[in-house]
Amino acid sequence: MNIHFAVCGIGLGHASRSVVLARELLRRGHKITFSAYSQAFDYLRKAGFEASRVPSVNYGVGPDGVVSFKQTILSNITLPVRFLAQTGAETVNLSEAKADCVVSDTRASAVAAAHMLGKPVATILNQYNLVIQARKHRKLAKLLEHAVQAPRLVWDMSDLLIIPDLPPPYTISEATLQIAEKTRSKAVFVGPLTEQRQLTHSHLETIRAAYGARDKPFITVNISGGRMEKKTLISKLLDIAPKLSDKHVYVLSVAEPESTDFFKVGPMVVLGWVEDMDSLMMASDLVVGRSGLTLISKCIAYGKKMLLIPTPLHGEQSLNAEKARRIGLAEVVEQEELTSSLFEERVTEVLENAVMDSAVGSLRNLASKLGGAGRAAATVEQLVLNLS
Repeated sequence: MNIHFAVCGIGLGHASRSVVLARELLRRGHKITFSAYSQAFDYLRKAGFEASRVPSVNYGVGPDGVVSFKQTILSNITLPVRFLAQTGAETVNLSEAKADCVVSDTRASAVAAAHMLGKPVATILNQYNLVIQARKHRKLAKLLEHAVQAPRLVWDMSDLLIIPDLPPPYTISEATLQIAEKTRSKAVFVGPLTEQRQLTHSHLETIRAAYGARDKPFITVNISGGRMEKKTLISKLLDIAPKLSDKHVYVLSVAEPESTDFFKVGPMVVLGWVEDMDSLMMASDLVVGRSGLTLISKCIAYGKKMLLIPTPLHGEQSLNAEKARRIGLAEVVEQEELTSSLFEERVTEVLENAVMDSAVGSLRNLASKLGGAGRAAATVEQLVLNLS
């Protein structure tokens, strides 16, 4: 079966989880093709996949790394034209790939192209509805609130919705999964789309020792998102790093696929790119990062406590972080409040929180029973069989 993946290029979360599912489908004997844009395009190449490049879309971010409603409006004035261009490009991609099925990771244009060509389409989704936050232009934001929900009409055209999250009442992205009643029957909660690997204690200790964390708490700092969002938070972390004590060891990934950076600031090792970030996370005692669903899902799958720093005014991330905190998986620090003393205080609190250990272990067990990539692959195969 020929399966075409169309991947959202905002950040790396969409691409990384799509690669996990693609590899599972490859293992089952299917042929895979990709299309993407922006950071996802580079990530796919780094992961060993060729991809067709399509026109990009994005939300607006100010120079301070804060999501800007005004910039989002300005940068998307030509969105209808780019959507049509993306849809046209995907129509060509599907035809050239002789696709039997389309897997869209939050790409409305791919759903539209598949629908026009009569191809079954499965959509990986954790943002059925959008949540707007704005400090300024609040009246305009309120007026446009219904308009920005237009993608729901496209998601409803999907034959299958693959939800890479826990089922209710533990759904991390519940605030952005207010799925219309007529569409709910298409939704399947498969849990985290992560590589299913078991590393030995010896292997994990070797990773820790390589960074000098054999007898110290080991903290992985994994910053994802758009480039401006990453740049702002990374700059803040590098500013506070020299003031941190040496009782913890930190490894910060800049998450730039083409970067070869490697240097140290205080107790923080800074890497431009980590080939096997999952192993690094599995070896850690705590993960610090943004609050996108992919990172939170990986932490759940690997049984890791979290310290989350949501992108300011990013509605989805703020609500994800709050839900993760509420069910005992994470603590949250706002980017504007970040100082060396507060950061170290929160890190210590999370490391010493035994109640959080119990919650993390319980939800890790739940996630392992959902099936992840294996279940998602099986539902894609069944979709094609049912509609062929």
